[in-house]
Amino acid sequence: MEISLSSLVAQIINFWIMFFLFAKFAANPIAKQIENRRDLIGKIKKADELYKQKIQEAEEKAQNIISEWMKKKESIISEWESLALKKQIEIIEEAQEKAKKINIESQNIIENMKSSLENNFIESVKKTSKLVVKKLLQKDIDLQKEYLDEIVKNSL
Repeated sequence: MEISLSSLVAQIINFWIMFFLFAKFAANPIAKQIENRRDLIGKIKKADELYKQKIQEAEEKAQNIISEWMKKKESIISEWESLALKKQIEIIEEAQEKAKKINIESQNIIENMKSSLENNFIESVKKTSKLVVKKLLQKDIDLQKEYLDEIVKNSL
């Protein structure tokens, strides 16, 4: 296998023509594309980092909001428990006052009934006594005289 000088020179000239054409027309656009892609990859990495940072900030903000609302919830629950306790005390005091009034009214009614029963009992005893005395006195005149003397004696 023999290498011819003319063929070697033609290959070298072809190489340099291709190199010159490549350098003139294709190298700059390819280099620009490569640089653009590097820039784009750098921007994507920065955007990814920024995205992760924003997500972390949003999660922290959400946790803060949740924590704040939990504190408000506890405060509201505590306040309502306090109000419920106050209302419970008011209701109990009101019930005690009503119970006292009912007790006083009941005692007054009992006293009135007791007085009425005593008066009725006394009246009944008087009527019964009068009837018994009348019956007895109608039968026995000596007894009638003795009874009248005793009444006169007690009345003076």
